[in-house]
Amino acid sequence: MDGTGTLGRAGVLLARWDWKFLLPWFALAGALLVGAVVILAIGRWRRRASGVSVTTSDQLTHFRELHERGVLTDVEFEQIKAQLAGKLREELKPKAPPPGAAPPPEVPPVPPPPPDGFRPG
Repeated sequence: MDGTGTLGRAGVLLARWDWKFLLPWFALAGALLVGAVVILAIGRWRRRASGVSVTTSDQLTHFRELHERGVLTDVEFEQIKAQLAGKLREELKPKAPPPGAAPPPEVPPVPPPPPDGFRPG
């Protein structure tokens, strides 16, 4: 044996290694990492942008709680309630079927079972 240990041999190999071959691999890994971060950020932004919408009923409940706590006066609450009442009626109104749509099928009534409890068939 020549007295150089494993670390000595590794140092010789690293000294002779041509680092320009690893540079494109490091660049590719960095680009993939940046791409993953961008995709994650866009996904979070989209999820936040399409968050849960607040219904008129939820808004009215919130304003009623504010009124009960004394944050809103009677006059303010009545104005808000009048504005939201029309929207609430529109939300609760049943939707008309689109023109040309077939009416829902009629379901025939089920006949009562015979007195002995068995149906033929």
